[in-house]
Amino acid sequence: MNDAGDQSKSDATDWWVVMTKPRGEARAQVQLELQGFSTYLPRFAKETIRQRQRRVSSVPLFPRYLFVLADAHAHHAVHTIRSTLGVSQLLKVGEQPVRMPSTIVEGLRLLEAGHGGKIDGHFQHGDRVTLLDGPFKGLKGIYQIDSGELRGLVLLEILQKTATLTADKSQLKKI
Repeated sequence: MNDAGDQSKSDATDWWVVMTKPRGEARAQVQLELQGFSTYLPRFAKETIRQRQRRVSSVPLFPRYLFVLADAHAHHAVHTIRSTLGVSQLLKVGEQPVRMPSTIVEGLRLLEAGHGGKIDGHFQHGDRVTLLDGPFKGLKGIYQIDSGELRGLVLLEILQKTATLTADKSQLKKI
């Protein structure tokens, strides 16, 4: 069994997995960093439509989870991590925190950087949608593809024939 000194040398570049309270990732990250911990919260850009308004926001890749660098400071202040605002628990196997190799975290960072501002759309190919406004209000269709940033192509069945319609995304609602 390793003593604390040996353990801190063996995983100085590893990361621990922290479970946050629901929607508390950002708060936990800020609070942990204020206490001197190095953290990483992988994020991606996601499009949402609420109240007919399109918004692009940065959301956690793993909701409710973030990573804390398992350095000497973290080893000496495990109890501080657990009692930080926004933190639910430090994931453990037995009495030992779950370790995430730095290669995986670096891979996540590269993936996040390579995503390069691409936005995961609110509507995906094949989503069933209904039109909220206009002459086709109430008709149901199948979302096909984005047609620009704010519009989408919808496949409708009208009079036993299929037709495509380009509609503003704010006028569509997932069924």
